[in-house]
Amino acid sequence: MEKATSQAYRPDIDGLRAVAVLLVVAYHIQTRLTRGGFIGVDVFFVISGFLITSIVERELDGSRFSIKGFYVRRIRRIGPALIGVLAATSVMSFFFLMPSELKDYSRSLLATLASISNFFFWSQTGYFKPQALTMPLLHTWSLAVEEQFYIIFPAFLGLLHRYARRWVLHILLILGAASFLLSARQAFVDPSTAFYWPSSRAWELMCGSVLVFGGLPGMKNSWLRNLTAATGLGLILFAASTYSESTPFPGVAALAPCLGSVFIIGAGSAGKTIVGRVLSFQPLVFIGLISYSLYLWHWPVIVFQAMGLNLSGITPTEQKFFTFALSIFLAAISWRFIEQPFRRNKGSVAPGTVFRFAALVAFVPAAAACVFLAMNGVPSRFPAGASSVASYLEDPGEQARNRTGSCMLTEAYTYQDFDKNACLNESKTLPNYLILGDSHAAHLWYGLSRSDPSANFLQATASGCKPTIEQDLRQNSQCVKLIDFALREFLPSSHVKAVVLGGHWTVHDLDRISATIQYIRGLGITPVVFGPVVEYDTPLPRLLAISIGNSDSMLPARHRLASVRELDRTMKALALDQWHVAYFSYFDALCGTGPCLEYASPGVPMQKDMTHLTGPGSVWIAKQIIAMKILP
Repeated sequence: MEKATSQAYRPDIDGLRAVAVLLVVAYHIQTRLTRGGFIGVDVFFVISGFLITSIVERELDGSRFSIKGFYVRRIRRIGPALIGVLAATSVMSFFFLMPSELKDYSRSLLATLASISNFFFWSQTGYFKPQALTMPLLHTWSLAVEEQFYIIFPAFLGLLHRYARRWVLHILLILGAASFLLSARQAFVDPSTAFYWPSSRAWELMCGSVLVFGGLPGMKNSWLRNLTAATGLGLILFAASTYSESTPFPGVAALAPCLGSVFIIGAGSAGKTIVGRVLSFQPLVFIGLISYSLYLWHWPVIVFQAMGLNLSGITPTEQKFFTFALSIFLAAISWRFIEQPFRRNKGSVAPGTVFRFAALVAFVPAAAACVFLAMNGVPSRFPAGASSVASYLEDPGEQARNRTGSCMLTEAYTYQDFDKNACLNESKTLPNYLILGDSHAAHLWYGLSRSDPSANFLQATASGCKPTIEQDLRQNSQCVKLIDFALREFLPSSHVKAVVLGGHWTVHDLDRISATIQYIRGLGITPVVFGPVVEYDTPLPRLLAISIGNSDSMLPARHRLASVRELDRTMKALALDQWHVAYFSYFDALCGTGPCLEYASPGVPMQKDMTHLTGPGSVWIAKQIIAMKILP
């Protein structure tokens, strides 16, 4: 996210940077028109690739380039504002995060300081998962990708400049194409790796780099420049408004924002355009100037606002406006009083001093992270009961309960990892029931298998895939393969008595559920539909811990999603009147006509996060299923 300075200042690039950061912020505060606003990061990558390559190539031409000087500039540019945000975030984390969350934060803080936070978050959670809202530094993954790229790229460019100058563009195009092909494949096969790893993001930065070496043909005609720039802006807005969390990304889908950025920058390099004039509008340029600080500040503001369970007495729209305004205010202060002073008088401080000072300043948050980890998340910050309940956020036994990696596939596994012998081992003496669906089906296996010895429970589950005969092709292809195998290959030749269909349902799934019920019934097997799980907007253990600390027992109820209960009523009515299948309602079991049950037993939350059951919660639900004779 280098400043828009090449040979001549380009206000349109700062305007483009403003578009990128505004899309990201709008996506994170969940505006309806920017469901794909996450593509703003891809626009940033192209801009950074162009600007950094322009600077390095210009210095190489003038025999002024040095690796040491390059990194001094990077430290001046990125370090001060980042350290400021990390310091503020660490203080807020100490007050707001539960012990297990503070430990995770501390690890992410160390990873951020080491410029490897993309690998850390890759190992922890998907960018689009609900858990992301408890990770104040999640957004630093993109900074880490850039820094890793620039560890190698300037020196590599220097070698090309010296030994293969005529072939620089061709070599960059070949490497960029290789990275793109890898990204396109991984977006379907291993989407988490595609999203976080620099190997599948390098092509986006190279899109900007190739512009410096004439990668986009010259556009002397004004109509061609205007058409190119307008097409570029259209591609970016198209992606921002039509993409969603289910879009395989980056891969082929990232071509739209990246090529859009290339077209705008390239057309602007050739001459003036109408789009360039619009992007040079002063308010946009100002947002572009503060975009780095705005990117750094907006996500912690969102996370800690949610941690504080949001402002009371205002509408969701007012909440979003407050979040945006506060982020802009903090970014402007950071830009004026942190970024700007450190970027002035560039030649007055020796490079060695810059490196030593940066290391010394980074030591403070690193030391804080180590202390938090050594003190096990400092549980003494909360009442004993609150800390005990909050410990279920960590839930280290979840993978074993769900049989993750063998019978429950997450993004870290492929279809080949599914253990058919263990997960679909039919009994010859007991009735067989297949638990089919996503993680909201997987959490049933533990309780049912322990609570009903008179039945044999099989399991075919995959994160993010609904158990329907028709699958959204934009889903992870690995989980689609598993669901298709279970429905089309295993069931027709099996001795399964009933299929338990469980998923994180939405209203868009209803027609597919209906078709799946008909298909399963056509095989002579009984379908049983499990409705949506009682859902909260914040992990239940956190809500319970806060309610204990604040002596506010009604807090969790205020954060229960009413829309999910409405979906449950709709599905229950369909099950009785149209589908004619047995239906299990979590709301009937947990809530009845009164308050919803939030504990599986004293001090043990029913759910470990917004929706998924704890081990004791799974057993409690299983006993209700057996008592209600839901299974035939």
